[in-house]
Amino acid sequence: MVLERKHFGVLFPAIFYFAAAFYNLFFVVYDLGLAHIYVLAALCVASAVGILLTKRWGLWLSLVLFPIIVASAASTLYYSINIMVGETMIAVLVFNISLVLYMVFSAFSFLLLLDKRREFK
Repeated sequence: MVLERKHFGVLFPAIFYFAAAFYNLFFVVYDLGLAHIYVLAALCVASAVGILLTKRWGLWLSLVLFPIIVASAASTLYYSINIMVGETMIAVLVFNISLVLYMVFSAFSFLLLLDKRREFK
């Protein structure tokens, strides 16, 4: 099985990129005009598969996705902070916390992949 011999430094980023794809698709349900989020989710899935297979292209794709994920999450967070109003304040706060966690886990995955880059063929 593919998962039996994987180290934490390879397994965690793969799981993160699968989760990131679902996270992105969850919020696209509310606005179908966000086609770039569909592309980002598809690239996250492709990156996760490449990381699980320890392919060099999966490593490079995830390294390219890191600044894109951080930029999109940071811009969304910046916009979201400016619209906190009324009774939806708790929902917006939870969303903002999820964006911060998304960026933190993205950075952690990036660092783990940099550390394990020699394992990729």
